[in-house]
Amino acid sequence: MSGRDRSTTALPRRGERGGALGVLLGWVMTLLLLALALEGILRLSGLRPVVTINEPDPELGWAKRKDESTRKVTGEFDVTFTINSLGLRDDADLTREKPAGAQRVLVVGDSFVLGYTVERHDHFVDLVERALVADGRNVQVLNGGTEGYATDQEVAWLRREGFSFAPDVVVACFFQNDVWMNGQKSYSGTPKPRFALDGSLEPAPALAAPRRGWLATRTALFGLVDTLQTSMRYGKELGFQDGSIAMPMDEVVMLRTPPAGVADAWARTAAAFRALKQSCDEKDAKLLLVAIPTREEVEPGALERWCKERGVAPDAVDPQSPAQKALALAAAAGIATLDPKPALAAAAKEGAKVYFEKDWHLNPAGSRVLGRQLYDALASPGLLGGAPTAKGDAAFDFVPEKPLPRWPFVIGALWLLLSTLYARTNRDEPALAAFLQVGVMIAVVVAIVLGFGELIGLLGPRIGRYVGIALLVGFGGFLLFKMGPKLSIIGEVYGAFLRRGLWYMIPLLVVMLSIGGLLVVASSSPFIAPFIYTLF
Repeated sequence: MSGRDRSTTALPRRGERGGALGVLLGWVMTLLLLALALEGILRLSGLRPVVTINEPDPELGWAKRKDESTRKVTGEFDVTFTINSLGLRDDADLTREKPAGAQRVLVVGDSFVLGYTVERHDHFVDLVERALVADGRNVQVLNGGTEGYATDQEVAWLRREGFSFAPDVVVACFFQNDVWMNGQKSYSGTPKPRFALDGSLEPAPALAAPRRGWLATRTALFGLVDTLQTSMRYGKELGFQDGSIAMPMDEVVMLRTPPAGVADAWARTAAAFRALKQSCDEKDAKLLLVAIPTREEVEPGALERWCKERGVAPDAVDPQSPAQKALALAAAAGIATLDPKPALAAAAKEGAKVYFEKDWHLNPAGSRVLGRQLYDALASPGLLGGAPTAKGDAAFDFVPEKPLPRWPFVIGALWLLLSTLYARTNRDEPALAAFLQVGVMIAVVVAIVLGFGELIGLLGPRIGRYVGIALLVGFGGFLLFKMGPKLSIIGEVYGAFLRRGLWYMIPLLVVMLSIGGLLVVASSSPFIAPFIYTLF
């Protein structure tokens, strides 16, 4: 067909406009669809919404929202954590009043204690309670952890709410980022309290805490925008750079020669420890401080990778870790301490992964190692009395059975449905052949999906993420290359709908054009066809 003939059959460009409002709505719909596409791309790339269950609190800086549940999904874990009416990640029927004859252990700390990277059946707080109950004890172990808390906020929370649970033992968990946070009056614009060097608590300054909108916490696109805005606004506060060295500010405590302000942060940390000890003594509660080590202190080769990624010479790192310094400060304040590093390091030396590869928190295996150490310490004459038992120790070996996956049944039902439809619409072919052909196609699709997932799993989240992105980009580029001759036609049809103001039909048009384009590529590229059919 000649160019003249084609022009006579093209959709009219004039005389059939839908009005200025229709055209405007068409562009709005286009932008919405583009945003949805970007949202999908970001999620496939591993970038997900900023998930938090905290809300601003004028005294503590922030606190967990009560009676709320949320889900945190990354490439390494998929965890749902629920906060009860008392503000704890604990049983829904828990009461503030301690049951008669019962003992209570209250564990306070940050995200390690909250445990948003592990389900409760793998979390050390719940594992310790299970072990103590297996001993025949009447004990409750309460989870008072809050994401992002430092020692000063933990003490403030204990004074305001924690001691109302009448704990017999308070377990305070320390992590290295507590040091820098103990020296701050705010974090990313959110005010927080801190201790003065004389041991008095400086209240949170009267600042308007920034609030994340619904879109920032529910979508990857606006979550990324929120993260970029926070980085631009508070980058100097959150990050440290000196020549080739670049790292988050909360990690500078690992340097042999840290920047100004770290000495003050350590002094305030010591003041917070003394205040913690005094508060527990006043409430007649025993106190145990647990210093959770970093992955770099535990896993072989992790410190070398850390130095390389941050541009730090190995001899610039302080050989005495922040955890060891914290243990010494706590002992000086008269606090009983627990160092789980030897047990975690021994497990790692035997080949066990006790931390997530990308995330810095303990994984389920590491949580069980920490739980065992804490159980041994609590089940002792100095804290809860008695001694550890074989029954209690065995509680850490119990791993709940995973439910049967649903996808094999879904795939089986889909195979039966598609095979039956194919056989009934192609009666000239043997029914067995129909079931066999559909089964082979589904098997290829499933193999592609499982093979891709297995490849990413073998490479690990650090490398696997970039390999996954590269494969997606390559797949998308191939589709655009194959659809190149059709893009002008697609653009012409889409433009005609915009000019006519048919904004309400644009979503359907996009779906039809996308499916049509993919099927055209599949029919012309047998090698890529199974990958395209996987999308359907």
